[in-house]
Amino acid sequence: MKFDKNTQLMISRTYIDFSGIEFGVLEFDEDVAKIQLTNKGMEEYKARVKARTHKHGTDEHLIDFVIDELEGELWFFRERSDEEGQEIYLQIAQNLLVMS
Repeated sequence: MKFDKNTQLMISRTYIDFSGIEFGVLEFDEDVAKIQLTNKGMEEYKARVKARTHKHGTDEHLIDFVIDELEGELWFFRERSDEEGQEIYLQIAQNLLVMS
C-alpha cells in the first residue's frame, strides 16, 4: 500500500511529503491504524527528507527518529489525533476497503 498523492505528515515539527511512500498495515481497527514503512518506503522517506527545501531540524534527526527510534512504525487514530492523523486513518481505511 502507498500513501495517497499530496499526503503531508508532520514529523518533529517538519512537514514531509509522504505521497507514494510504500507501507504495510500492521494493525487496523475502529480506533487505530498502525503502519510500518517497507524497506523501499524507508529509502524513499530518507530521500524526501534530504530533498526538502524547508529545513527545520537536521536530516539526520528526522531520519533517525522515524527509521531508528520508531523502526518505520507510525500510528494514526480515528478520533484521538489531530485532523491530519484522522485523515490518514480514513485514507488507510479506504485503501483497505478497495483491496478487499
